[in-house]
Amino acid sequence: MPTSSILLSALALFGPAFCKPTAAPNTPLITCTPRPASPREQQAEFEKYADLLYVKRTPRPAYAYFTANDTQHNPYVLDGAAASFALVNPIYINHTNGVEMLHQGFQAPIGWVHWRLDGGGYPAPTAVVDVYRFEGACIVEHWDIVQTLPADAINPHALF
Repeated sequence: MPTSSILLSALALFGPAFCKPTAAPNTPLITCTPRPASPREQQAEFEKYADLLYVKRTPRPAYAYFTANDTQHNPYVLDGAAASFALVNPIYINHTNGVEMLHQGFQAPIGWVHWRLDGGGYPAPTAVVDVYRFEGACIVEHWDIVQTLPADAINPHALF
């Protein structure tokens, strides 16, 4: 089965469990105001964002790097920073969930993070790759790829 089919099957099976957002908090998000940025500045902004979300686990300040109306490619989340924040916030602020950033990279205007999630009601371990596209200094588009280790896996390699 091709990798894309496996991922689509996993999303079909686990998508609602993986991607069910919580209600957005009453405090409005501060989002990114578009401004020009060089590729080097974009990379610096991306690295600050990744540190805030994946290392410090502070989603609210991390979302200051998103435009208010970013395009979201997760089929269970609507466009806009508020919608994706409602999904992401409970995962990162609950420190009983294991969140470990494994790899990251940036080649303007695209940045990506490969990370591990353990807990939060998700099958463990869960491998996630988040991909972000910048326009100027702001994140304007996001994709995610989610993979769990099935009980009937035939490949002996670990997800990580």
